[in-house]
Amino acid sequence: MSLNNLANVQRDLGEHARALALYEQALAIQREALPADHPDIAMSLNNLASVHRDFGEHARALALHEEALMTLRRVLPPDHPDIAASLNNLANVHSDRGEYARALARAEEGLTISRKALPADHLDIAPWRFTRRRWRSGASLPDY
Repeated sequence: MSLNNLANVQRDLGEHARALALYEQALAIQREALPADHPDIAMSLNNLASVHRDFGEHARALALHEEALMTLRRVLPPDHPDIAASLNNLANVHSDRGEYARALARAEEGLTISRKALPADHLDIAPWRFTRRRWRSGASLPDY
């Protein structure tokens, strides 16, 4: 986890190339040390995908986020918040690509899971509402 944490800091500092290298290193270590369907591998895939998204490499980001989601769906209960978060990641990439119908479908699925998994007043539910309105209107607004 230390490599992922260090990569998170590098990404926050805008050092995306350094973050990418650290995320790749963390993923390589995890793939050797953990079972293939371990949730930590899915987390690392999502982190790596986020940096590819930062670089505008949406096809690569989409593939990594999809792999992470498939992994999480194999090992977690269907209403787990991590699955909802992965769906949100996919929705954001689809939005970046101008694929608003796909983004909306992923956002709707994630919101459904979040509503089952979290209390109604949970702070993680509010962004879903905003995101859905954004994609319904066909507008691509910056993430907040």
